[in-house]
Amino acid sequence: MRKLWMTTRNMRVYSYIERAGAQRVIDIMVKPLRNFDDVYRHRVIARRGRVLIPLIPVDVLVKMKRQAGRPEDLLDIRALRQLGKLA
Repeated sequence: MRKLWMTTRNMRVYSYIERAGAQRVIDIMVKPLRNFDDVYRHRVIARRGRVLIPLIPVDVLVKMKRQAGRPEDLLDIRALRQLGKLA
């Protein structure tokens, strides 16, 4: 299924939208990163209740979003800057 999404839809990320509460969006990588092992070593661990969630470091996320260059990615970068997550 993942390979089909990547070839027919050019999909790299699947976005899961939480419908309740703050309606957060969680992007799940569909296409593996070339440097996955290095990124994983530098992951940030978030806790949601008793669940530990590995997250991509913000600097890597921003780099990926700049490379994608989609309007929504550029808005995400702006939001991260406004939240003080970027210099």
